[in-house]
Order: sequence, then C-alpha cells, then structure tokens
Amino acid sequence: MSRTQEEPHKVKIQQTYWAKDTVEEKMTEMGAMRTGKVLEEVEYYDTELYDLAFHESWLSRTGKQWQLITDREKATKTYNPSKRAKQVKSNDPKTSPNSNGKLRQDVQKIDPNGNTDPDTPRHMTCYELVDEKEIIECLSRILHLHVKLDNVKIDSFLEMAGIHKYTSVSNVTQETYRLRDIYTVIITTDGVSTRRSALISLYVEIDNVTQGFQRIEQLASELDLQPQQIYKT
Repeated sequence: MSRTQEEPHKVKIQQTYWAKDTVEEKMTEMGAMRTGKVLEEVEYYDTELYDLAFHESWLSRTGKQWQLITDREKATKTYNPSKRAKQVKSNDPKTSPNSNGKLRQDVQKIDPNGNTDPDTPRHMTCYELVDEKEIIECLSRILHLHVKLDNVKIDSFLEMAGIHKYTSVSNVTQETYRLRDIYTVIITTDGVSTRRSALISLYVEIDNVTQGFQRIEQLASELDLQPQQIYKT
C-alpha cells in the first residue's frame, strides 16, 4: 500500500441484548473462544444465630461496597422486630434459632439474592440499601439495638452487634468471547437480579455500518438473544 493510499476508516458498532443461560453453550458450539473473565468476591455477614436471615434480611459486601437486602417493612423506621419475632416463633417453629440448628440449614437454602428454596413462593417486596448510615439504622431496628448512630462506622457497628462474615462466594460477573475472528461478545451478569446481558461488537468501514448492524442482528438471532438498545461509537 502506498503512503498516499489511506486505510479505510473503521468505526466500532455494538448492540446489547438480554441473554439466556444457554448463550455460552451456543457460542461454544459456534467455535467461540473465551478471552477474558471477571470474578467478583461477595462476602456475606450475619450473627452467630443468623438473626438477619431469621428476619429475612441479607447483608453482604463486594469490595468496599456494602449492601443490605430487606423488605419494605424493615426498611422503614416503624418496624418493630420484637413483635415480628414473636409472631414468627409461634407460627413457624422450623425457623426458630433454638430448633437444633435448623435455622442454619434454612439459611443455606437462601441464595445471594434473598431467595429461599425454589419451591418456596416469595411475596416480599425487597429493598436494596447501599448507604452505610441507612444500613446501620436498618440493622439497629432489625436487631433491636439502641445505639448512638452519630459518626459510627459500619465496621465498629458490626463488631458491637456481633455480626461477622460467615461465607464468601466468587461470582463470574463478566466473560468476554471472540467469535469468527470479527465479533466480540461480552456476557455480563447483574449481581442483584442475576439477569444477564450480552454486548456484541465489531469494527466496520464507515460506509458499511448498516450492513454491520445486520450482521450483529443475525448473530444475535443465532444466539437466541433479545435486543435492548443500539449504540454507535
């Protein structure tokens, strides 16, 4: 190529889709190669007697970010944990912390999103709290603790409340694949909803953008993806 001959100007186009659990299997069948993976370690916290799980609340930390999943009632300042605890103990002995370790067994059935056994119907409206002050206030109500919350750090509060890490899980939050030597496919899993998305991208000449999107749509159809939005960069 002579110096006076310019290379075709290329742009990156990409489109996002909702992905099913079968997307990796389909890509493997099509010869895709995984070129990258992002792991995220999530730590889960509770008391020795799993009081938070007993009150249908789940505390976790990812990196430096804390998260408390609880229901609407507990997220409000009118929640009375004493009254709720008495009702649960009298109506459901299986969840009592004094029932020979059954509480621990029940807690193990709870996934990181606050869901119990798949056969157990859920009717809670869950709230996600990420502000440390709000988390401390909510935990104080749940555990019926009377503490001064001014300038208290969450680590100090957890130690005072007897809350400690009981397990940690490494989740794959993102995987990158190369397909047919032209497509890059990034599969991302949301940490809260566990919903999965797929971003397909490729480089095309500026005059072939329309054809490029058609090729992306064709690949998405082969992977059984559902479209979200279209991007051009």
